[in-house]
Amino acid sequence: MAELNPPLGTTTPEIFMDNVKRADELVNGPAGTVNDRGGEPLDTWRQMMAKNDEIRQNIIPLSKQYMTLTAAQADIANIPVGSTTYYRSPDDSALAIEVMNVAGTLTATGREMPSQAAVNLLANSIANLLMGLQLNSIAINDVGSWLSTELGAIQDEISKSGIETSRTLINLVLGLQGAETAIAGLQSDKVSESLLGEFELFRLYWMQTFSTQLMPLDGFNPQAVATQDDITEIELFRLYWMQTFGTQLAALEGLSTDTIATKQELAELESKITGVALEPVTDGVYVAGEPRGIIRIDLTSAGNIPSSKEEGTVAGYISVKIDGQSFGASCEFGVQGASSASYAKKNLSFDLFSDDTLESEVKLAIGNVLPHETWVYKANWIDTTHVRNTMSYNLWEQVVQSRNTWPKREVESVFVGKFGVDGTLNGANGHPVGYPCVVFFNGEFYGIGDFMTGKKRSNYNLAKNKPLQIQLDIGGWLTLGDFSSHITDVNYVEFKAPKSPTSATYDAIAAWDAFCNLGQADFTAALPTHLDKVNIIDYFLFTTFGNFTDCGSGNTIKNTQLVSYDGVKWYFMPYDLDTCYGLQWDGASINYPPTNPIRLNGDFWNKIRSVYGADINARWAELRSKGIFSVDNIYGLIMDLQSKYSQDLFSAEFAKWPAVPSLGITGIDQILTWIKNRIAFLDTQFSYTA
Repeated sequence: MAELNPPLGTTTPEIFMDNVKRADELVNGPAGTVNDRGGEPLDTWRQMMAKNDEIRQNIIPLSKQYMTLTAAQADIANIPVGSTTYYRSPDDSALAIEVMNVAGTLTATGREMPSQAAVNLLANSIANLLMGLQLNSIAINDVGSWLSTELGAIQDEISKSGIETSRTLINLVLGLQGAETAIAGLQSDKVSESLLGEFELFRLYWMQTFSTQLMPLDGFNPQAVATQDDITEIELFRLYWMQTFGTQLAALEGLSTDTIATKQELAELESKITGVALEPVTDGVYVAGEPRGIIRIDLTSAGNIPSSKEEGTVAGYISVKIDGQSFGASCEFGVQGASSASYAKKNLSFDLFSDDTLESEVKLAIGNVLPHETWVYKANWIDTTHVRNTMSYNLWEQVVQSRNTWPKREVESVFVGKFGVDGTLNGANGHPVGYPCVVFFNGEFYGIGDFMTGKKRSNYNLAKNKPLQIQLDIGGWLTLGDFSSHITDVNYVEFKAPKSPTSATYDAIAAWDAFCNLGQADFTAALPTHLDKVNIIDYFLFTTFGNFTDCGSGNTIKNTQLVSYDGVKWYFMPYDLDTCYGLQWDGASINYPPTNPIRLNGDFWNKIRSVYGADINARWAELRSKGIFSVDNIYGLIMDLQSKYSQDLFSAEFAKWPAVPSLGITGIDQILTWIKNRIAFLDTQFSYTA
């Protein structure tokens, strides 16, 4: 700014009159400029109006509407040379076609406003945006925030007219087209062919997700034809968005088209832009809603998936996409499971961290579960239906929820007599919860399965090191009444809680052994002290219904989580539920007919049935009459899971893993037919008549 003499702020009469005179010339004078007191030229009002009109004319003839190219050419005098305008498309391939005045002749520029192809154009634009912006999260966050806002606007349009909804979508498409133009210089041959393949997979996934979001929109019509006002509004919006995006790019320090991102950087970038990024509800805790569709997991790592537990864990980055929401975290992952660890397709456990130092844990909750720092991918190697394990946990949950008691869940006994935070339900449920998922490793399809919680002590509301809060993870066949003989052998049992057992812990287990070995009379007297009646009856009926062969046989149990909150009363909690409904443990055969005898038939269980026989029969009748143990209910549970997959995903799964053992021996018909006959058999065992 030039020096003013006298200086700015002088209030003499001469300065005042000079300003009044200058203002009169600026407002009422001809188009031109008037110098200020420092000698700098200022545009007069008429000069500004002339410039505005020139800009308007160069953008589009706002007052004109051209139905055909012929009509536009006839009005060429009002379309300045070098400027563009639009005429309505003669077919359904586009909404309008752009032409430019080139020496008096309107010539097509090759640009069109989309109509029917709006959604596909949107998906392609996002894919292009991802390829161009490999780096710099500042710009990406701006784009992600804008994209989230626009998608929110579309949802808000539910209560508005179809034309308004279509207009919002067109704005979204053209905004991304503007971004595509702005970053065209970044989209070079720096992107490898394999990376392009990864983005194509992402594009197809995003199109499916976006289509799901569009389905609820009331009145949405991708074929709606915009008015001239709509076109003007859209063009101005596009120009504004290009300017805004260009400004953001210009501010990026160190932006280089020669820089190629690593796979992990691309995974982090994709996680941020391909959905509404989850924000922590408290420090390090993220919460997503119950999935309506399939979860997509993208795992990236410089290492390979371990082939065994002995290889330990590998560092990587996990991106989890749930109905348009996106969660990303650094992770350590390794092989999960016992006998399943030897299968070609691995179960994997993921420990989640805030960054690649792998020092600060983060937790993720999906649906109504406790936030977990460890999640598990169950590959379902032995079960080609991909429903047995998760469906059975869902069935157990139905059994639990059918109880007319408090506490309803076993894990809720810790809330009795508590207040404030200590008396508040926290999402712990005492069993794993799983959701259908598809996994990609370093961009390549790995397989379908379930994304699940595990058997962490927190999910059973147990402390880490209270000697009498005990969780025994029984990995080998243990005889009821002889736990103490193998209690320190990790091949048989692992202490999930307490982490460091004390003499008080071992004394409690010895007392449990003594109870199991009591004669009938003493056993009957001590039964209410050492076992929960509701729990032991439901566990017995549930494991008998599904013939869960990995849970127990005779007087031995395995995989079951045996839990106590005081070292005195014990709860049987089901775990590892895929060997069921007739399937052999390795998935190679249907080895157990529906009439297979009740497996829990050892001395321990016979003593329980001697005391609770009538109650067991009554509970069976209740679960049957409520429709929980029924073919129709199992069909519904299967549908809830299998409907998340498509047949294309199953085809990809079996093409990737053709050696899965149960491919030719089990299916939905096998499960439902087996259950129908199993129910008929057990009705006779528990004296039930439908």
